[in-house]
Amino acid sequence: MFGCMLENCSRSFSIANEYLHHIKIQHMVPTTFKYICTVQKCGQIFSSYFPFKKHIVKHQLTSFKSEHVMDTITNLVITANDTSPDDVSIKKRKKENESQEPGCSWNSLNQIDRSALNFTLKQHAKSNFNRKDVYSVQNDVTELLTKLSNHIVSLNVASSDIDNTFIFNSTMEQIKVMFKNVNSDYKLFKYIESTIGLQTPSVITVENNERSVFPIQQLEIDKEPAKNFLIIMPILYQIKTFFESENIFEQTIENQTRLEKSSVIANFINGSKWLQVKEKYGNEIVIPVWLYGDEFEVNDSQSSHSNRHSVSGIYFSFPTIPETYASKLNNIFVAGMLKKIDIKDVGINKLFGAIIEVFTHIEVEGIKLEIEGKAVQVKFVLSLLQGDNLGIHSILSFSSGLNATFHCRFCRRPKELFKTDVVEHADCARRRVDYEEDVEINKLCETGIAGCSIFNNLPSFHVTENRSVDAMHDLFSTGVCKYGLV
Repeated sequence: MFGCMLENCSRSFSIANEYLHHIKIQHMVPTTFKYICTVQKCGQIFSSYFPFKKHIVKHQLTSFKSEHVMDTITNLVITANDTSPDDVSIKKRKKENESQEPGCSWNSLNQIDRSALNFTLKQHAKSNFNRKDVYSVQNDVTELLTKLSNHIVSLNVASSDIDNTFIFNSTMEQIKVMFKNVNSDYKLFKYIESTIGLQTPSVITVENNERSVFPIQQLEIDKEPAKNFLIIMPILYQIKTFFESENIFEQTIENQTRLEKSSVIANFINGSKWLQVKEKYGNEIVIPVWLYGDEFEVNDSQSSHSNRHSVSGIYFSFPTIPETYASKLNNIFVAGMLKKIDIKDVGINKLFGAIIEVFTHIEVEGIKLEIEGKAVQVKFVLSLLQGDNLGIHSILSFSSGLNATFHCRFCRRPKELFKTDVVEHADCARRRVDYEEDVEINKLCETGIAGCSIFNNLPSFHVTENRSVDAMHDLFSTGVCKYGLV
């Protein structure tokens, strides 16, 4: 039996692997310390961890005669120093020990690492800081903390409690290297992935009508990258993280309930479309999602207008979150990015397939949120697609030429009659039945439809019911408002 060498700890172990983990994980004993062997009639003292480890291995191997058992124990002990603390049994024992020993420093040391992470992320978020500046600040802070830590240690504050001495020394050492997990881009992302489960974007490639997925890092190292691709963000991770933070979910449900009870049409959910969705899902928790698409051009300092480098950005937002959050740009999330030239090459439906699958999943299966320690299943319904007229027509496979004979996505009335109409012709409005007939005709010049949109695959969405207008162009910048202001 291996009894713990710390006088305030009465635990004992029959396996060296468990004993070594107990010393390293539970008590955070530094590698340079006087280790005492507690095996009966031994009592040897070692000045560092590794000779002590070999000594404990020898005791363990001696106590077993069976060769099979000896081989098993040898493998366990050899990996004792390298086994990840994420092992289920180790985590379970650590949790039990933390509840039994309030003086343990495990949580406090983890808090130092988390503080270093938060500090680093705040520096990266500053608009006037680049990556080099962030790591320069880290080095300056580390130098300052090292001097301060050495000064505190030199005061030689004595303590009769050996556990408190360990905690003090471990904390001082941790402060000196508090940025060790985040002092490079690689370490920073790895640490975020291991602590808060960060997910990175993926690349969806379309080659010969086949689609493949790989991590975004490979996009830079491939010698011959795919010609047509979509960069898709971890949409489920973004939604889950957003609604699980700062009581966002509770405030959204409260605001949505208030809007639904209002007799005034002040939000999308006061309309007939959302009433159909609510009726479909009954008592389930449902939150609407809006998708937005727009283009921007990069590498075009001289404005060539060739649009060769145009990028289509796809974004999503939640119309029922409180106004204090809705007005912030960081609450409009990126769903994906693709090149405009790729849309012309392979078509919008092939490139948007992965995004449609994600939004179909979060509506049909929903997302399990952890709210106040309870699991809450929430369904997010893509209800509206927004954008300027040209963008929406392109994404939904309507005629992109706004001077075409049938250029309206709301009705089937020809352009020549538009010029003389003074009343609404409800019988010309686009409906699902008429839309399907026009798709079968497959003549853009006669129907204004370039093809069946992949967005119709969504459970609660159809292009003929997408009542979204471009208020900025239709009313303000080049619309009718200028005539009323003369």
